[in-house]
Amino acid sequence: MTFLFGLPIYKDKIDPMSYDKEKIIKTAQYNYKLSKYRGSGYGEWHHSFQGTGYEDWHESHQSVDKRFKNMNYTQVNAVYREKLKKFCAGFLPLKKDYDIHFLIANYTANKQEAYMESHNHPHSDFAFVHYVQVPSGSSPIRFINQNGFAPYIPALSNDLYNMIDVKNSDNSWLFGNYTIFPEEDDLFIFPAVLFHQVPVAKAKFKKCRISIAGNLSIKKPREAQR
Repeated sequence: MTFLFGLPIYKDKIDPMSYDKEKIIKTAQYNYKLSKYRGSGYGEWHHSFQGTGYEDWHESHQSVDKRFKNMNYTQVNAVYREKLKKFCAGFLPLKKDYDIHFLIANYTANKQEAYMESHNHPHSDFAFVHYVQVPSGSSPIRFINQNGFAPYIPALSNDLYNMIDVKNSDNSWLFGNYTIFPEEDDLFIFPAVLFHQVPVAKAKFKKCRISIAGNLSIKKPREAQR
């Protein structure tokens, strides 16, 4: 667990042998070749939004565009289920019984000159991102400091700002944003309210940068809601 701007960023690893990783990569790259522009306002950013509602232990959504192959998340969903349960049990010591609901929102595939604008994941408690394939030179993830004082730190604390270790995440509160370079098979879980973006990729790389993003919500048990 790392804290950025006072907010928790949880990092775990996904075993690449625990699901059909190569099949997911092949499907994403096949669809990318059909169209690099599947995201409005995101440069050469190929993504597939799968749905908007939550479903318990969600299996898959079908793509509405018939040209593209549907992504089968059945195996990786089972992995996410266990990882999210581990996260909730270990880092969210809730006082009452609870259910967890998660949804795979979309996958992304992109190469150079791609970017994603700053956004968060409303209507959920946490967001998660799984980095399925990360070629050398591909873009990082950049988290935005939403504390109101952040823009004034360089002027108010100029000496401190210029001498602080920028690579130490404990000092992230001093900066307007903080960049993390994910590695292949990384899983990040963070509060859904935290704005994040993907800066433009300038380096050229042959393989696609592929990630799967989703949302996690903590709910009262169904019996207690009746």
